[in-house]
Amino acid sequence: MPWAEEMLPVINNFGVTEFVTKGFASIAATEQASEAPKRREHQLASLTAIADHEQRKILQPLIYEDVIFQGVLDIQEKMEFVPWLPKRLAAFSTACDVEDERLKVQMTEGHLYDENDRMEFITHIAVKYHGLMADETIYMENEISSIATWSNNS
Repeated sequence: MPWAEEMLPVINNFGVTEFVTKGFASIAATEQASEAPKRREHQLASLTAIADHEQRKILQPLIYEDVIFQGVLDIQEKMEFVPWLPKRLAAFSTACDVEDERLKVQMTEGHLYDENDRMEFITHIAVKYHGLMADETIYMENEISSIATWSNNS
């Protein structure tokens, strides 16, 4: 990528941020919680805090602030009706898309390059993921295990 050489300074050399601190504090709270509902609450808080860090502190300055990339995303957004083009979608599957509405979240409003719009989308994804990990544990663990093997296939 054209930004590779300048990457580390742009993202503060992967320095600790308020989101990382909050995420790890939530992990510690998860470990200390004795009741399952409280543990799950802390798990979701950790997930969303780490997602905030990834999206706002890493991906936003690296890719989403690039005007050319924003143009590509605008075109993608306008062309989502075309069947073979990718949608702004997260599928909880090894496939890019699934028919089962329970296993996907699609962004229907806003722009991916707008960090607040994207974080609303990411939050919906996190909440859905969190629910699926509780309600469809075996399915989710199988999908994650399958994805984990991909690095061995390259």
